[in-house]
Formats: sequence, C-alpha cells, structure tokens
Amino acid sequence: WPGPLFRPRAIACADSSIFVTDGFRIFELPAKGPAKEVPCAVDRSIIDVAAACMPGGLCWPLALVAASSWEARAASEVVDCQRPGVTWPLLQDEWLAERFSVLSASTAVKNVTEHRLITLRGAEMVQFVWSEARRGFAPEWLLGPSEFFMPEVATVASPDSPAALLEAVDSTRAISAATQDRLLLFRGTQVGRPAIEARDPSTMALQGRWRVPSSIAPISGGCSWDKNTVLVLPAASMSADGDERPRLVKLSLP
Repeated sequence: WPGPLFRPRAIACADSSIFVTDGFRIFELPAKGPAKEVPCAVDRSIIDVAAACMPGGLCWPLALVAASSWEARAASEVVDCQRPGVTWPLLQDEWLAERFSVLSASTAVKNVTEHRLITLRGAEMVQFVWSEARRGFAPEWLLGPSEFFMPEVATVASPDSPAALLEAVDSTRAISAATQDRLLLFRGTQVGRPAIEARDPSTMALQGRWRVPSSIAPISGGCSWDKNTVLVLPAASMSADGDERPRLVKLSLP
C-alpha cells in the first residue's frame, strides 16, 4: 500500500493492472514493488475508480466524480486520468452515480469513448454509450433494479424486549466487468449470504452467486481480476480504529 495510513475506498482491475483510491488520489499496485500514484486531474472527491485498456495491455484509471456545479449537464462525470482536462458527462441521468465500470465494446478499443459504461445508483443500474453528437455518454439501457443490491434486513434480538427488531444491514456495493460476457457485482453482507453475483451484461441473465469466506466477510469492495478470479477488500481492515492494515484477498470463482 502507499503508506500505513492509506485506506482504500474503491478498487478497479484490468488485465494485470490494479488501481485503488482513497477518495482523493489514485494509486496503481504493481505486481512487484511499491504502490505508485497515478496523476489524475481531479478537483473533487473521487466517488469510484474504473479501468480502461488499449491493445497491448496499456491500462489507465478513470475517476467517477460529482458534477462541478448545479449548472452542469449531468449529475455525474467521468475523468480520464490519461488525458488531463478531459471529462465526460453521464448525460440525462439526474441521479448521482455511486459506482461504475467499463464494458469493452471490442477487443481492439483505442480510447475510452469506444467503451460502454455501466453505473449503479441506489439499486438500479444504467448502461451508457458514447454520443459523438452530444459529446458525452448517453443512456443506452435502463437495466432496472437489482434484487442483489436491495437493502437487506436482519432480525436482531432486543436487549430490552423479547420482541425481535428489524435492523437494516449496511451493504457496500461495487461492480466490475470481468469480460465481455461476465459482469460481477459485489456487496457487503452478513456472513453466510452471497457477496458476489455474476450476470451476462448483454442480457443480465444470472450466471451465479457466491459467498466469501467468513474470515473476510463482510467485504467493502472488489474487482474482476479475470473471468474466474476476483480481488476483494475485507471491511474489517478498513477502519482507522482497527489494528489490521488494509489487505487484498484473491478468490477463485467457478
């Protein structure tokens, strides 16, 4: 990690590249050696990070930020960290995106505008495609609400009454495109419940759900290393009050 006080808030994977952000800066985690900061011309808090790649394995991060002013064309914007000063609006959607991921339109893309983007706000996902005429990413499909991201409730015994109380369970969420035919969804959830879900991005058909080991649950984020491998951030290591430093855990999926 960049330092002992670093606390990642989002992670993105692409090919062999790993990018993490604490909401203010973006770092790349190389296979060997120390983390290195990736220059990115952002002047606002970073909500999420995603990764785009070109043929040959060159990958770089994209930052999701809130619009710079109420007069902006969209509530959310995407900053291309490879091209200083280049920012694209997520047009028409008045909801602030909470998470996003890049979907590759082909295996030979040359720039970000040749990709599709998927965003998450609330429990709903929206797919965006580049509009040259409007100079921004326009909604292509409203993918609708995902039951996987719906708020959960847990039954908790009250210390003052034998009656059970219903308590909402906080669910940290993340999305990551593993390949052109697999989209992975991550959530922080109770031990024993599925924390990772796979869907076909072209149809949103369910491909599978998996739990994470109880020793690392709940998770605070994750990304697709490849179609059958993910990296997750255990939530327990994210607290500033804890003794455990942040860590990445690699898991294999069927």
